Amino acid sequence: MKRDLLKEAWDDFANVQDIVKGGGKYNDAANANRYIEEGRKIYKTKALERVRKLNSELLDREDMWFSKPHYAYALAQYCSANGITAEQLRRGKALGNARAYAIKEAQKATYRDTNAFSQAISKLGKTRNANAVEKAIGVAMEGVLPFRKTPANILVRGVEYSPLGLLKGLTVDLARVRKGEMDATEAIDNISAGLVGTELVALGAFLAAQGLIRGAGGSDEEKKEFEELQGHQDYALELPDGTSVTLDWLAPEALPFFVGVNLYETIKEGKKGAKLADLLSAVTNISDPMLELSCLQSLNDVFDSLAYANDNDTSALVAVLSSATTSYLTQYVPTLFGQAERSFQKERMTTYTEKGNWLTSDMQYTLGKTSAKIPGWDFQQIPYIDAWGRSEGTENAVGNAMNNVLNPAYTSKVETSAMEKELTRLYDETGEAKVLPKRADKYFNVDGERKDLTADEYVKYATAKGKASYELTSKLILSSAYHALSDEDKVEVVSMAYEYANANAKAKVDAGYSVVSWVEKANAGKSHGITVPDYILARVATQNIDSGLKDRNGDMIDNSKSLLIMQAIYKIPGLNDSKRQYLFEALGVGKKVRHYNKVLVDRKLDAMRRK
Repeated sequence: MKRDLLKEAWDDFANVQDIVKGGGKYNDAANANRYIEEGRKIYKTKALERVRKLNSELLDREDMWFSKPHYAYALAQYCSANGITAEQLRRGKALGNARAYAIKEAQKATYRDTNAFSQAISKLGKTRNANAVEKAIGVAMEGVLPFRKTPANILVRGVEYSPLGLLKGLTVDLARVRKGEMDATEAIDNISAGLVGTELVALGAFLAAQGLIRGAGGSDEEKKEFEELQGHQDYALELPDGTSVTLDWLAPEALPFFVGVNLYETIKEGKKGAKLADLLSAVTNISDPMLELSCLQSLNDVFDSLAYANDNDTSALVAVLSSATTSYLTQYVPTLFGQAERSFQKERMTTYTEKGNWLTSDMQYTLGKTSAKIPGWDFQQIPYIDAWGRSEGTENAVGNAMNNVLNPAYTSKVETSAMEKELTRLYDETGEAKVLPKRADKYFNVDGERKDLTADEYVKYATAKGKASYELTSKLILSSAYHALSDEDKVEVVSMAYEYANANAKAKVDAGYSVVSWVEKANAGKSHGITVPDYILARVATQNIDSGLKDRNGDMIDNSKSLLIMQAIYKIPGLNDSKRQYLFEALGVGKKVRHYNKVLVDRKLDAMRRK
């Protein structure tokens, strides 16, 4: 492409800038007269109105910076392909088709174009001569989707740059070219975009196979939660050193790319050859990365509210309306405020709602979400505590601020302990979800009555439960006695570790909570030198001995059950006589036989089996 042609195309942008700007990317009324729109007065307060207009102007000016080079390149490209010289371009004659093409390309590059889909989405919730109900629905839509045109256009670009776009280009667009309804240049562009998107699908699948990219993470929600606990993130690059960096912000390129990633994950999860259903499943997730974009944050908040309502048995309708109202009222709070609030927080915070508070749970949640966007105001905010009792945060205030303000991605460190690897293996082999840790509930029962936890009680309970679960499970899995067990017994060992940690955490929060008998005996065993892992292993080894041996007449042989329990305990390595004596007593061995040594126990049982 000639430099003089590109220079003239660059200078020509001044002639079409107002057309490129159009109705505006941040104004959904794309077909309205721009001067009427600019003359509208939203706020009665002059200062607020000035800030609003300045903000819109700065956003549009920023888009024009990016639109100009796209326009210049597209115009020069069109002119070069159609034999239009730099001199003809300078004169500006007979350039209608060239400029129309370049304007469209510049608008598409900055998501300002108007197409059938974006126009339909922009009209949602907007009706003329609306009644009170329609106006209320409109306000709710403004709260949930304040910017509709931009995400609609991003989704359109994502489809264009995909196998679906290639299929459309090779069929519909070529047919329109033959009928004279479409310029061949536009059809070639569409086919090229589809080819690039198809290559991105293949690249996504290839990198996922190398373990460098994570998509939706599969359909197993239990396993996904456990993987997130280890630092994995959805739609993220995962480097060999364990660094995870989200890539969802790269839309629209990320959309077809992650179709390939999700396709690979779906096929791998099924452990069979690719099927049409796998492709369809991957394609239906094409919009998932989009939901992480800042322009769809309000919609994401609605989904969070629905999840909260489901977990807390509250009204889903009320939760959605509260979320929409909050988003509507906080739209004009600068994003910088929320970034500043998060930057000065050493820990990741979350909103905690208390039962019995003078505010309803929905109102608490709404105010809490709002306070997270305003520096200096924290309403019902507590540290986010994961299933291992850990909070998330950083001591590096400068790095935290840089990430919040300048970094569009979320980063984390994937760290998997030997214990967590074993839990993953155990879950994959048995399918038992109880081997995976869970975050603490917000209530538990004390003497048959429900106790709803305050924010402080919850933090204490969740921290104690999670940390004890991690420490105890780690000790158990590292023991030689654990590795000698079957997978079924290993599941029970891990489950008991969680049960023990949970019971003691509840007792720390409420002195009136009575732990179950076996937990009480495990605690008492500490004074006899019995560790909790020892007690759990002994309990699992003997829990299936529910009866003794029978003679040939079918009668139960005296003391046979006690001897079977003793035999199982004698097989546990690392126990001395003192520890075994406590376990014999705690696990129900009769007094008459507790003094038997291992040889005698084996001899007695052999004799009983011959009866």
